[in-house]
Amino acid sequence: MANKKQLAILKQGVGVWNRWREDNPDVEIDLSCADLGDVDLGSPGFFDGDFTSSCANLSHANLSDAILRNAHLSNVNLSDANLRNAHLSGAHLSGANLSCAKFNLADLSDAFLSGADLSDADLSDAILCCAKLNGTDLSCAILRRADLSHANLQRANLMNANLRNAVLSDAILSSADLRRADLSHANLQRANLMNANLRNADLIRADLSCANLFYAKLIKADLSSANLTNAKHTP
Repeated sequence: MANKKQLAILKQGVGVWNRWREDNPDVEIDLSCADLGDVDLGSPGFFDGDFTSSCANLSHANLSDAILRNAHLSNVNLSDANLRNAHLSGAHLSGANLSCAKFNLADLSDAFLSGADLSDADLSDAILCCAKLNGTDLSCAILRRADLSHANLQRANLMNANLRNAVLSDAILSSADLRRADLSHANLQRANLMNANLRNADLIRADLSCANLFYAKLIKADLSSANLTNAKHTP
């Protein structure tokens, strides 16, 4: 449960919170299970600048509709948190524990998520265009209809991920692990899938036009009715 004193300070506003953080930089933040929906926690504000929330515990917290644009949340624990419709564009979430978190309809455009744990997270209908997701664990994540255009997913773990109807146009997926991923009806136009592992992936009716498939592993992948027009592949 959340630390009642810290929660009370937080709800007094950004100025009070940041002054307290300046005076208590080494205190561990525990806001687990706190209801922070509709609270402006973004920049300039909470968790910003020198008052980073690194290693803070926000697991199971309610942050639906919260404003966290450009917030510094690297290494934070947001596992099982509710971030539905949250505004996280430009947020720093590298190395964060986001497993099983709910990001439905959230805006994560231009967010920094390198090395984060998003396994089993629900990102359906989320906006992740231009997000940095290289090395991120997205295994078993739900990304139905998510916008990942121009996102960097190099070396990301997307095993068993649900990317049905997702937009991945111009995305970097080189060396990504997409084994058994559902990419049916996905838009992969001009995507870089060089060295990607697509073994047993579902690519039914996926649009792979002009995609880079050099050295991609497509063993047992289902490419039924997929659009491979001008796709580049190993001879």
